Amino acid sequence: MIRWAFNEKEQVLEAVFSGTVSHHDIIDCMDKINKNNDYPRVLNILIDARNAMFNFNPDEVKTVASANFRMAPSYRRIRNAIVIDDPKETAFTMLYQNASKSKNYEVKIFTLKENALNWLKS
Repeated sequence: MIRWAFNEKEQVLEAVFSGTVSHHDIIDCMDKINKNNDYPRVLNILIDARNAMFNFNPDEVKTVASANFRMAPSYRRIRNAIVIDDPKETAFTMLYQNASKSKNYEVKIFTLKENALNWLKS
């Protein structure tokens, strides 16, 4: 399950991934974010995935990354901080980080939410 809301005070789109999360869930979420014209065009995203189990294979990570490339032209810049603490889920997140590289989309992985938020604010 994925829930998200824009935190006006912090100017961060906060998402929480919990339970089993498929690549379809993530792509659906990204498509909805892409269609929302109310978010700032320089978008900071904080994903807390510490209570999530990714239910997809490494090849499907590329499919998720391709959704980034559809979303990126709608924004001047996107910074995505992902908080994760499980080794298996971290490996998937690292694959995603590498597959998602582009000039206006940056992904960084954290184990502490506070550090992720500090990076987004920097």
